[in-house]
Amino acid sequence: MKKSLLASILIIAALGGYLIYTNTKGGPDVPDLPAWEGSADEVSIKRPSDTLTLTRKDGLWRINTEAYPADSKAVQELEKNLREIEIADIVSEKGLFSAYDLTPDKATEVTVRKGGEVLRRITFGKKSTASQHIFVRIGDGKEIYMARGGFDSLLDASVEGLRDKNIVKIPRNGITGLTFTYKGRSIAFVRETAAKGGSKGKNNAKAEGRDGKKAASVQWVYRGVKTVTLNAQRMNSLLSAFDPLRGTGFPGVAKDTLKAPLASAVIKSREKEITVGVYKNGDEYYAVSSESPYVFSINEWTAKKFFIEDIEGFR
Repeated sequence: MKKSLLASILIIAALGGYLIYTNTKGGPDVPDLPAWEGSADEVSIKRPSDTLTLTRKDGLWRINTEAYPADSKAVQELEKNLREIEIADIVSEKGLFSAYDLTPDKATEVTVRKGGEVLRRITFGKKSTASQHIFVRIGDGKEIYMARGGFDSLLDASVEGLRDKNIVKIPRNGITGLTFTYKGRSIAFVRETAAKGGSKGKNNAKAEGRDGKKAASVQWVYRGVKTVTLNAQRMNSLLSAFDPLRGTGFPGVAKDTLKAPLASAVIKSREKEITVGVYKNGDEYYAVSSESPYVFSINEWTAKKFFIEDIEGFR
């Protein structure tokens, strides 16, 4: 009797273990999709209405034949979702694609390549109404599976959404000078470095490091009829506009169609000089930069950073 009870317990435990394994691993009929090493160099998203192609060249991702610069973090996230896709269960082996929106008129086919070799080709159909799964087809197979994961960013990917909107990227401590032109007047701010305890900066006190050398201090000054030391916190807030200067979108306007800018700025760093012009178009603000061939939109808060008439707000 005890042996029978023990045998029953062992059988139940074995069945429980098998159920846990099949629920977590998807069962013996679920394919294992191995992840690839390194980064892919092409992701193609083919939908009934359009095809979006991402191509990596010289370490940078580009969009479609126009070769728009892509947001590298967004593309890396898409690639990560495709590399780590998890097949949860098999639904059908009979190729009933229309029942799961896996036909060409409704499905989204995603192909990942590297060096011309196909690393992954998956067709996405409709989402499961009962769970956080989506119906998929792998390659040319007839089988239909359920996949786990969040694929909305992949399926809803657009050119506008994936474009790199970071136009100017200069660390705040890398900017050495700023010149703003607004309403016919130019105002120049200069970054100075001086030894603490020196003649520059009345609030600087003597300070020495462990090596006995005087520590350096940084201050921003306005160069006009007189040299005026500027408020560090207010200047830091101004510098944040270029760390980075980020657009909100791309209106599709050609640079040569724009008239004189409403305001402009010249940003100097140790390596280069960058120009930015700001324009008003109805209730919107556009901008151009020597860093980009495209006209881009900016929000009002960013635009007003360029509208500097005097230094009163920076003393």
